[in-house]
Amino acid sequence: MMDKTKNNMLISIADSVLQTSPILKDGVIKDSYNGSVAALSVSVAMSGLRPTLAIYYHKEERRHILDIVEKMLDSSDNKYFNFEQVSKDNRIIAVNDSKTMLEYAFYCNDKQLKDFQTNFIHCAIALKQVIRTYKLKKDEND
Repeated sequence: MMDKTKNNMLISIADSVLQTSPILKDGVIKDSYNGSVAALSVSVAMSGLRPTLAIYYHKEERRHILDIVEKMLDSSDNKYFNFEQVSKDNRIIAVNDSKTMLEYAFYCNDKQLKDFQTNFIHCAIALKQVIRTYKLKKDEND
């Protein structure tokens, strides 16, 4: 369970990261991002972190969401979560210098994965709350 202080901190980080993200354009976010972000934490809770990351990395638009969550997790303002080093074939894998969070997730031990998943969900929830404060625009294809 996430406490109010942690949630407020993550909301602040989410808004800060969102400001530099390609999904926010002139104060407007495509509505499809709202749906993808809303589904993210539910997908992790239902299917697990690894399958969800694999699905979200498949589509470029969803990768933007993962980029935001990754920056939230790796933010110097995030005092609740620090990635532990994970090694593969004697090389260190860290989220901030690996190809993807997916690679990191696959080489975590069970404790690291559980911590990662919990904090990932907390970031996804904070991001969902922040996105809904912006104007949402229907996709042109709809």
